[in-house]
Amino acid sequence: MWNQFRGKDEEAPFFQDDQPEAVVVQAPKPKKSLNLGKYFDEPILGMTAPQRLLISSMLFIMVCLLGSMFLILTETFSLF
Repeated sequence: MWNQFRGKDEEAPFFQDDQPEAVVVQAPKPKKSLNLGKYFDEPILGMTAPQRLLISSMLFIMVCLLGSMFLILTETFSLF
């Protein structure tokens, strides 16, 4: 029984060279838009998008808080 399996494996070719693979090559479509991806291959400032979002939101909050504190200290704006 095992000899029959070995015989089948030895008879069968490893690659099927009888049928060549048909390769279909399509012509690339011309792109009308500007490809900006080639300019941004590496991350901006070495950070990922969520990291940049977090940093920019923290910067926005800090600017709002410092501006509010400045207005309160100069008595241009009052709470009550």
